[in-house]
Amino acid sequence: MRRGFSIQQVAIWGICLALLAGTIATFAELAGRSAPAAPVVAAPANPTRPAPVRFAETRQNLIANPSVEVDLTGWSSFTSDQELTVNYRRDDRFGSHGAASLRQDIVNSLNASPRAAAYWIYPVAADPSWWGRSVSASMDARTTTTDLVPMLVLEFWQDDTLLAVEPESDPAAGLTPNAWSRHRIEGVAVPEGTTQIRVIGLTHVEQPSAVGVMWFDAFVLELGDVAGPYLEPIASPAAPSPVASPATPEPSPIALPTATRTAAPTPSATGDAALRHAETSPTIPPPPGARCA
Repeated sequence: MRRGFSIQQVAIWGICLALLAGTIATFAELAGRSAPAAPVVAAPANPTRPAPVRFAETRQNLIANPSVEVDLTGWSSFTSDQELTVNYRRDDRFGSHGAASLRQDIVNSLNASPRAAAYWIYPVAADPSWWGRSVSASMDARTTTTDLVPMLVLEFWQDDTLLAVEPESDPAAGLTPNAWSRHRIEGVAVPEGTTQIRVIGLTHVEQPSAVGVMWFDAFVLELGDVAGPYLEPIASPAAPSPVASPATPEPSPIALPTATRTAAPTPSATGDAALRHAETSPTIPPPPGARCA
């Protein structure tokens, strides 16, 4: 009997061992390889998602003449103090949007009361479907001096009865002379029974004897919780309605070049009830002609 392996057998075993060694080396190499590192993505600076802007589904400016580009249709003026002398007119050469704006020249306020103010007023007929819904308003204003402070105000009326007054919270914040500033009132619920919303741009005499010029432009009244950017009216969403109260006279030719003084309301039109309404803000004069509900 022959012992050992033949040369052929040794050769075959050698080939098999070589193949096995190569296979093992290949698997070892593959196992040693690491997957490519995932790219490092920087975390956002502010991971908090901004709150959604809650405009109405379709924005609509409820003021039919918001920038007085053609005339003063729908607008009326009022001066709260006989000692405050004001020129009211449409400035057809200056505006923040377009070429025109509402203008007040405060000529004399020497003996005016601390609550004296000059009003531009626009009434909007309120639809009952608005009751309980939110409305927002905005306007542009420009003053020649910080002694005169512009303020945006909303008044809610039921015929000749004042239901609520909503002033902007801080009208003097960031006020700079000779620069346009945007003023806003946002998310105000329309009281039940409201038949008219009055959008008011007023000038409050901050310092005694202050004089200067105030411009108002680009008014917006819209449904929704947020006052959006200026919006031209698509048509006439709410035609100017007649004012039923002596608080704001019916629109009349008021673009006069000479200074005018509006007669003070009669005592019966400015009782304690109106004063209680006005106490919602120390800077708003009592709405004349108001009756409490």
